Amino acid sequence: MQPWPSAHILWNGATLKILAARAIPGSAAPGRVIAHAAGAAISTGQDWLLLEVVQPAGKRAMPIQDFLNGNAGFLGSDLTGRT
Repeated sequence: MQPWPSAHILWNGATLKILAARAIPGSAAPGRVIAHAAGAAISTGQDWLLLEVVQPAGKRAMPIQDFLNGNAGFLGSDLTGRT
């Protein structure tokens, strides 16, 4: 059990926990994963959520750059479930 709230997303049928992130200015369709100089960001429809540390299901926590090295298909994903 975790003593504080956390966020997660569903990507490729698996949970990806977001352990560290921050809001940055920007706009795009909600749920889109975009490339950013610092790694990856998710559009919220109003701003972007810049991912910093994530934890794939059953794996250790890692910086977003490490996650992207093994999961290049994450960039450009649509997390809304629409195609």
